Amino acid sequence: MYPDRRPPKVKKRILIVSDGKRGHIHQTEGVVRKLRNVIGKKIEIKISKPYYLFLVFVSFLARRINFSQPLILFWIQRITNAPMTSLLKFSPDLIISAGSLTHPVTYLLSRIWGSRTVVCMRPSMLSTNDFDLVVAPRHDQDKCKGDNIIYTMGATSHISEGFIFAEAVTLYPRLRGDVNRPLGLLIGGDSSLNYINAALAEELMQEVLLLCEENDLSLLTTTSRRTTP
Repeated sequence: MYPDRRPPKVKKRILIVSDGKRGHIHQTEGVVRKLRNVIGKKIEIKISKPYYLFLVFVSFLARRINFSQPLILFWIQRITNAPMTSLLKFSPDLIISAGSLTHPVTYLLSRIWGSRTVVCMRPSMLSTNDFDLVVAPRHDQDKCKGDNIIYTMGATSHISEGFIFAEAVTLYPRLRGDVNRPLGLLIGGDSSLNYINAALAEELMQEVLLLCEENDLSLLTTTSRRTTP
């Protein structure tokens, strides 16, 4: 056999822009882990609401004005501890993010290298046309439309069966009492289209408790940061 003289495939460089929120990290990493032959880098931002609105305004202007690389980096370096020199050398082919606070940062950074962009979740203040691809939950399809949108049944995530098993092993010793065949119930919060009032919550809980009783299940319940007090 003749040796394979084809040049090795160059790995695509992917930059994750993170706001540090665990759910958003799961979403971006869920997409990245499905990609092959890539090398990743992550920067975490901490941004105030006023500065976020400033970057949104700058993004609007950037649609018509070609801001210089040093100026964009000056704006970005105020909200991250990531060294700009390292970021410049990385020169990503693709920038991916989740969460509205990351969207103007993603858009402005893409203007430096001409990188492709992917955002998870529906953009709130910027347009879907500002990004190459939008990965949105199907329940947002009435508000998020376009040829560059992929709808998913739920939010993307890197959580696997192995991850769930490892978390269960960690959690189990912390549970009190006899726990037999646990059923997890996650309580979220209201959205612009859906909400749960006290009467509906009570009705749903009665059905869940009946299900647990009939099938000899233990109920484990937790809230999220969106859950109404």
